[in-house]
Amino acid sequence: MTTLGPFIRWLLLVGFGYFIGGVSAQNARSYSESAQQADLGLNRTYQQVMRKLPPKAREQLRSSQRAWLTFVEQNTIALRSACSKLGWTEDECNAEIIEEVQTRTGELNVAIGGEYVTSLPKSKVEELLPRLDGELNIVFQRCLHAVPEDQAAELRQAQRAWIAYRDATRTLGATVVYVILSHRIDRLNSFYAGPTKEVQGYTEEKADPSVPDPFERAR
Repeated sequence: MTTLGPFIRWLLLVGFGYFIGGVSAQNARSYSESAQQADLGLNRTYQQVMRKLPPKAREQLRSSQRAWLTFVEQNTIALRSACSKLGWTEDECNAEIIEEVQTRTGELNVAIGGEYVTSLPKSKVEELLPRLDGELNIVFQRCLHAVPEDQAAELRQAQRAWIAYRDATRTLGATVVYVILSHRIDRLNSFYAGPTKEVQGYTEEKADPSVPDPFERAR
């Protein structure tokens, strides 16, 4: 039995009713269709992965997927709230939300040897994980400063949910964690830099010690 249905119901019903409000019927229909297609693709990949895994690994993947569902709900709230502040149009914001689902599909492909698997050896992946943590910390802090405090608080909530998702995914191996870390850096950069700005050179910056570390293990 798949755990993905609640996501699409929440995204389409709560997402439209609460976050968009005055969205046009045409845009709502287009977004609904695109979201359903993305959800179907995610469902299909999830089922393919589950069929290939042994029983213990299936439970681990279920836990990871449940944590991702919590994260994507919190993340959608944060994206909707910050959208206009960052200069995104309604359609662009919708595309970002749908792309998060597509990104998860790519992450699941890691488990079945899909195209998103890194060519790096496992030892190298494990060596790079602390560096990616540091990069994500810096990008996250920059994103906090890109929006007003209300939106920053929602971003913190989303990041806490993402940390729980990352922690639930550790049992699936270093390569999977490497991929989701890379994707989170890319997604934060893509959205919080705004549609006309670019974030570059963040690996050379130092984290602001006044901002709490977002990578403290979720409890």
